[in-house]
Amino acid sequence: METITTQDLYECAYYLSNECEIAAVEGVKLSGQVTCQFVISGKNLAELQAAYFKGNALINLFHFRRKYTQLMNYVSEAKKKAKKEQQLSRQPVGSDTEGGEV
Repeated sequence: METITTQDLYECAYYLSNECEIAAVEGVKLSGQVTCQFVISGKNLAELQAAYFKGNALINLFHFRRKYTQLMNYVSEAKKKAKKEQQLSRQPVGSDTEGGEV
């Protein structure tokens, strides 16, 4: 099974519309902002990718739209997780995040 990595939601939705699957989703920091990166796995990814970048990609628009909406939910969750991890990594060692007596 082939894999590719992309941050392009339209490209990703195209692959998912062609029976590929999401192998991983992660929030990554890029130019000071958190963006989402997808690892896609499936058969014929090289051919699908070539068709996409040549402008020859054909899709069922209804199916594509559902996959795109699903991806937007993944993006939202990955960004939240990445921001939370970033905030936790900024806390000094031994700091009490639960509160307590002063």
